[in-house]
Amino acid sequence: MKASGEEQAAPVPMATAALDAAEAASDPDANRQPVEDELPAPAEVATDLPLSFEEKDLPSLAPAPAIDPVDIVPAAMPSVRPRLLQAPPVAPSVAIVIDDLGYNERAAHRLIAAGRPLTLAFLPISPNVAGQARSAAAAGMDVIVHMPMEPLGRENPGRGAIRVGMPAESIEALVEAGLAAVPGAIGLNNHMGSKVTSDLASMRPVMATLARRGLFFLDSRTSGSSKAHAAALASGVPAIGRDVFLDNEVSFGAVMRQLQATERRARTRGYAVAIGHPHNTTIDALLAWMPEAEARGISLTTLKTLVPLDTCRQPIAQARFDCSQIGVAAVAQAERH
Repeated sequence: MKASGEEQAAPVPMATAALDAAEAASDPDANRQPVEDELPAPAEVATDLPLSFEEKDLPSLAPAPAIDPVDIVPAAMPSVRPRLLQAPPVAPSVAIVIDDLGYNERAAHRLIAAGRPLTLAFLPISPNVAGQARSAAAAGMDVIVHMPMEPLGRENPGRGAIRVGMPAESIEALVEAGLAAVPGAIGLNNHMGSKVTSDLASMRPVMATLARRGLFFLDSRTSGSSKAHAAALASGVPAIGRDVFLDNEVSFGAVMRQLQATERRARTRGYAVAIGHPHNTTIDALLAWMPEAEARGISLTTLKTLVPLDTCRQPIAQARFDCSQIGVAAVAQAERH
């Protein structure tokens, strides 16, 4: 996934000594702004793709993988199961997540000014990320950390990235530093990360940190072999996966088609999660689509509303979570007040 190229300001490092210690053996180019596409492994994509491809060539509609907890259960489970309140959607619901925020403040301001319930994912290494995150949270949007993670390709995910082979304590320190850099964050998703999310040893300390903090995880599904969603649920971390990428092709028409695909997914399953990036074209299409979708009966919502619902639909949920159901009538009454 790409960070916006419109602003070329140097990244501001996360203010933590743990970050420097964890990265002592990392790439000397780690301070570079992460602007490259991740290159997935050929085995993760359809066989009819060209020999040379980028993330934009991956299927934009992600299949919903069966969550298999085998060999993923952590050594120690919390004594108290996290309680999740499910609010059945009263209309087909869509959560839009915009990744790679932080470098392009104008994009963040446009999204905040839209006045819709969006979820904004901020790179913790970006300049003035704290101010942007606070503004988004004050506007009622969900704020999450877009955590840099090592890809399978040679692209640099940026400073503060989790890499396969790091000690668990270093990974936990990086996650804590990322959360500290983005005030008001209520969850975390992966930036790049096709290599890390496929590695259970790397994902366990990520989920242990989120479980301690009571936060959720969004699997961006940059890899068809991701174990992140299953690792989260097995660790008692509420989680959900991305359904649609909006802007693998950055054109107004292409983004609108992906938004329509998201809408169809929501009507079929009851809800859908789409991820886009802070391109002007993506935001233009999103601003045009949102009022039209609402007029067609689509309910726009933040990610935190859908996470408990999706989590409690998984077979492993009953063993890991206290899934309490809120009736539709109660939801409708709450919305009237």
